[in-house]
Amino acid sequence: MIIYETPDTTELDALTVVAHPDDAEIGMGGTIALLVDRGYRVGILDLTRGEMASRGTPEQRLEESRTASKTLGIAVRLNMGLPDGFLQPEATARLELVRVLRSYRPLFIFTHHLRDPHPDHTAAYQLVRQAAHNAGLGKLDEGLPPFRPKYLFTFGMPHRWQPSFLVDVSQYWEQKIAAVRCFHSQVSPLRPGEPETYLGDPGFLDSLDAQSRSYGSLVGVTHAEYFHTEIMLLVADPIEAFKPKRGRFL
Repeated sequence: MIIYETPDTTELDALTVVAHPDDAEIGMGGTIALLVDRGYRVGILDLTRGEMASRGTPEQRLEESRTASKTLGIAVRLNMGLPDGFLQPEATARLELVRVLRSYRPLFIFTHHLRDPHPDHTAAYQLVRQAAHNAGLGKLDEGLPPFRPKYLFTFGMPHRWQPSFLVDVSQYWEQKIAAVRCFHSQVSPLRPGEPETYLGDPGFLDSLDAQSRSYGSLVGVTHAEYFHTEIMLLVADPIEAFKPKRGRFL
């Protein structure tokens, strides 16, 4: 386990678990910034070091992750060092993630969507789902009291899936993009001789902006990030919960 800064085992409100360094920033950096700004303790757990990426090195990704974490203001960032490109929800990884969940006890977990086309992202979802269940098993003795997160939300789902909810990140969009840009080994313009990559495409950040604006337009805001959950969500006060929506009736 790699710990980016001085260990802080204070309980978290939310933990984002992702396959690669930069996935959290790209997938939900605006929502992370919003939660931090509202006083919640948020953490990021990168499952791999991104060593199989076409550009950059694990050492570069580590330093970039430190900078991005400071940009977002998160409480803690960890890296499990699992094999990039071969991520699997196997028993050893599940037990290590169980220990993380029991240590930080986050009520809210965010991760990749089950149908994400990237195989490491799919494996990350399966690992998180299984570990979140196992963390609550009383007979699983890992030296820490049992704990099970209350909610599992996913992001980055395929376009054919409808989001369960959108988060207005208009106020935090520039902060999100600043955090994404911290991963300059991935999103900086390609240099001569470098392999072409999705993140290195000159239009990548523009497409990220366009997607967020598209979802934002559905609820009358500038930028929105989208999330999905398989469980039913209880709303105590629908007027208070939904009145921020602006724009058209439909």
